[in-house]
Amino acid sequence: MAGGPSAKNLLCEYAENPVAIDVLSPRLSWAMEHRERDQAQSAYQILVAGDPTQLDADRGDAWDSGKVQSAQSVNVVYAGARLESGQTY
Repeated sequence: MAGGPSAKNLLCEYAENPVAIDVLSPRLSWAMEHRERDQAQSAYQILVAGDPTQLDADRGDAWDSGKVQSAQSVNVVYAGARLESGQTY
């Protein structure tokens, strides 16, 4: 949605674009950026993919959380397919 809210400061295990992680279920965090005042997150959907074209098509081949009704945006635990060593997601 043009001009709508967007996620920023995307973190995985407290790091932005980590080169490697050493946990099977990393924690994901983000901050919402809104153009209007007094806006808050009420739901989220996380897509994780091993191929950027999957994300471009709004698909997560490793994990699609589906729409989750929650204001949580800190330490959301990854619950998708087993992450493979040496793979970029």
